[in-house]
Amino acid sequence: AQAVAAGTELAVARKQLAATRVQLRSATTVGARRNTVLLRTQTVLAQVDPLLSTADEIQRYTAHIQGERDWFTTSVVQLVTDLTVLGNYLLETDPAAVDPVRQRAFVEAVKDDLDSVRRDEATLHAFDKSYDGASTRFGRRADAFTKAVRALQQQLKSVAVK
Repeated sequence: AQAVAAGTELAVARKQLAATRVQLRSATTVGARRNTVLLRTQTVLAQVDPLLSTADEIQRYTAHIQGERDWFTTSVVQLVTDLTVLGNYLLETDPAAVDPVRQRAFVEAVKDDLDSVRRDEATLHAFDKSYDGASTRFGRRADAFTKAVRALQQQLKSVAVK
């Protein structure tokens, strides 16, 4: 009788062990899928910092461009002013009374202004190119981030507890 009881207990224990193994396999599978989701989440989160850094870079270039456009505008206004002064001097002064030293000073001022305008334009162009590069990098990173987030969303849906 004891042997029959022990055999019954053993059969029950084997059944419980088999059921536990099934549950363990299921839990292991879910755990592995969740681990994959966590790894993908880590990858997605790693893309945030470069994306934000590129946004900061764009902001810096925007500030540089705004400042350089102000300098450029100031240089152009000064050039126009000095050209006007030179033109008025030449128009309003009798040709025989034109002071060559004064005329040379007006011409030098105009040349300096023109050099400033050209320098400011070159700097502005360089900032524009840098901005374009940063904007392109931001676009690529934002696209990659968006794709990664969408893939993560799909993966999260597949692992969600029902």
